[in-house]
Amino acid sequence: MFDSKPCEWRDLPEVVDGWRLSRHARQAIVDRGFRLEDVRAALSDPRQTYTAFDYGFDRWVYQRDHLSVVVVRETRVVITVLLRSWAKWTDDDARSANGVPAA
Repeated sequence: MFDSKPCEWRDLPEVVDGWRLSRHARQAIVDRGFRLEDVRAALSDPRQTYTAFDYGFDRWVYQRDHLSVVVVRETRVVITVLLRSWAKWTDDDARSANGVPAA
C-alpha cells in the first residue's frame, strides 16, 4: 500500500472486515505510515486489549506488535490508530517505525 508514495485517506476503504474506519482513523493510517494489513491484524487478533475511557465512553485499545487501535466495540468503529509506545512520539516516529520516509 505504501510503496513509493503514500495514499490519501480517501483511498482507504470506509469499512474493513466489518469495522468502520472513521475519517480520523484513515487519516492517521496515512499520516503515520501504517499498513492496512497491520490494522486488520490488530482488529481480528489483538495481542492485548484494555479500556481507554480517556478517548471517550466505551473506548477500547486493541494492541498488536507496534500498533494500537482505539475502537468502540459495540458499534465496531475505529477511532484512531497509534504507535504502541509509552514514550512521547510524533507522526514521523510512527512513519519511521513503519519503514516509511518522513513527510
